[in-house]
Amino acid sequence: MKKKARKIVVCVMVVMSIFAVCSTAFAVGETLSHSGTSKSGYYTTNSVPQKHDPYLKCQAWTTNPSSATMRAYPVYKKNDVGNWIQIVDDEPARYGTKFELPSHNDLWHVHLRIMNVGSYQGYSVYSSGNWQLVDA
Repeated sequence: MKKKARKIVVCVMVVMSIFAVCSTAFAVGETLSHSGTSKSGYYTTNSVPQKHDPYLKCQAWTTNPSSATMRAYPVYKKNDVGNWIQIVDDEPARYGTKFELPSHNDLWHVHLRIMNVGSYQGYSVYSSGNWQLVDA
């Protein structure tokens, strides 16, 4: 009976180890898509789960009018409540922009703050983008 109990304990430990690894696995490839019209800016409703993933990169970007200048930065809410917390400095919102995200122990649901900052600030500007967690 001792051998059977030991095998069960070992099996349970193996299964728990697998779940532990899966729960902290990288989310590389996760995407955040957004679109909106704003005179000053908006926060995305969609997010990506981030824990150890090093970069969030813009894979597609559109504005209307196309000459509008937009900036973006990643944000999260501690425990998904309260005020938005800026993760890194803002950058121009355009194809190829890549934010370096810090590694940490907690799972963040990373959103983006999109800002209308150029000569169209105060006018309704449509913007949409696709961002992806990447490892390089």
